[in-house]
Amino acid sequence: MPFPLTPVQLALHTSSALYPQTVARGWVRHTIRGPLDPALLRRALTALAGRHGMLRVRIGHDGGTPHQIVTPGAAPEAWIETRTCPGGGAALQALETEFANRPLDLTAERPLRALLVTEDAEVAHLILAVHHVAADGYSLNVLGTELWTLYTDLALGRAPSALPPAADFASYVTDARRPAVRADDLAYWTARLADHTPLPLPYDGRPDAEDGPGPLVAVNHALDEGLVAALRERAAGWDVSLFHLLLAAYARCLARWRRAAASRSTSPARAGTPGCRDSTGWSAPSPTPCRCC
Repeated sequence: MPFPLTPVQLALHTSSALYPQTVARGWVRHTIRGPLDPALLRRALTALAGRHGMLRVRIGHDGGTPHQIVTPGAAPEAWIETRTCPGGGAALQALETEFANRPLDLTAERPLRALLVTEDAEVAHLILAVHHVAADGYSLNVLGTELWTLYTDLALGRAPSALPPAADFASYVTDARRPAVRADDLAYWTARLADHTPLPLPYDGRPDAEDGPGPLVAVNHALDEGLVAALRERAAGWDVSLFHLLLAAYARCLARWRRAAASRSTSPARAGTPGCRDSTGWSAPSPTPCRCC
């Protein structure tokens, strides 16, 4: 049964249509040391996609209005790739970069891809890439935890039934679109953002900007392991995700750069959204305010 896109999903879908070569996705690499059974891994990935409908979602159009629909499961050969890469290193990084930056067309293919790269008999890497319309960064944590739980069950000869049923994202979207819920959300955020003045930034792409529309540029920067570990520890101490910690730092830098008293942004959070903590998808109606003074 088709169901609507959330506001965040619609924005991502529109962006993908306008800039088809700009990849809107998240990805993660799992490094496995020790024996790995590729056949069991395929079964675990197939079971994972069967649990989460958003991993099988497609985008369609009805009278010009996009909608999403959950499709039946597909054979794993259609979306799980295997490669060999003796020694890893730069060759592995090149494989990961090419795989992660490959565009995903949700009108014709599923949002999840998997690449299993074997270095040798004792080291392998599983790279998962998922379109942002179907999953956010938090979802990758959920998927990773459940995948290896399913794999362990299969390796021990147990039926993969220990996990609780996954939440139905379609039901969540339908409930969030009820007029009463939307009215409450609108009233809440109208009050919270009433005193907020947008920061004027150069090169933000506004046609009326003094410096003219700026370029659309994506920059990737790798942080050293020590800094990443320290950031994770700080985020855990404040009971927030690493993403939300960095978002707060980013907002603070913007405010300091423009000599403003404060800046504010929002980002989806799941703690207060029933049924969404262990699901995949965008819990857009429950943003977390981030105000930096």
